[in-house]
Amino acid sequence: MPRWYKDLGTRDGCTRVALTQAVVFAVLQGLAAVFPVGVSAHFALLAAFTNWPLPTAVSAVAAQGGVILALLAYFWSDLFDMAAGVVRAAKGKRDPGARLAAQILVAGIATAALMFVIDRYAGDAAESLIWIGWLSVGGGASLLVLDRMSMTVKRVDHATFADAVLLGLAQAIALFPHMRSAGAPVTVGRLLGYERDEAVRLSMLSAALPLIGMLAKTLIDAHGSGAPIEFGRTDLIAGGVSFVMALASLATLMTWLKRSSFTPFAVYRLLVGTAVLVLAYGAIEL
Repeated sequence: MPRWYKDLGTRDGCTRVALTQAVVFAVLQGLAAVFPVGVSAHFALLAAFTNWPLPTAVSAVAAQGGVILALLAYFWSDLFDMAAGVVRAAKGKRDPGARLAAQILVAGIATAALMFVIDRYAGDAAESLIWIGWLSVGGGASLLVLDRMSMTVKRVDHATFADAVLLGLAQAIALFPHMRSAGAPVTVGRLLGYERDEAVRLSMLSAALPLIGMLAKTLIDAHGSGAPIEFGRTDLIAGGVSFVMALASLATLMTWLKRSSFTPFAVYRLLVGTAVLVLAYGAIEL
């Protein structure tokens, strides 16, 4: 055990128990934000079996920031091409990078609109274990079937604005609290005929803008409430762990999909969702 871990005191709330919990949640956040296996279902199972409280708002913000940085680091070349394309488009030149940037913006608008509707009309229901369990089972089954049945012919270069809207709507499900799963936009991408790694690429690119918006809103709301978020040592460690896990997960997933399918992830999500439903319906008492 490293010395810095043994010597942790209560400064900044960084006890060993708090650090352990924050790191475990950050690992889950980094993995499940990339792999289409569902974040909320894992958090629900962890809370049920350990009685740990959910991560604090500060730790959640730090972990989300780590995921965002991982996306920006992994897809930096796409982001650079989009930025350069926008500059060229401003000079009156047609550019595929500018077109992709516009599509990502359209997807972000669709995501924000549907997230607002879900929050207004189904926000409370989305917190229930039954909802989380059935969403996980349904998402796993959909990915399993559509990944096998759909064509594999399209790349990001072939994206249309209609595709962007559909992916943006799916992204709302992927990012809404208590629904969290990278599987929804990936499933829609496969339904639209994108190659497996290209479906992930487009999904992650369309997730970056909403994630940044959500993070900014959280910070602004905290500042407006008079209790601005202050990051302690535990939170910074959680953010770093989340960044490393998300970046490693992206590299692993993109390599895997060049030679295989989403089947293992879909089956795993089915099993996790089933476990949540068993708890939700009281088949197992903890």
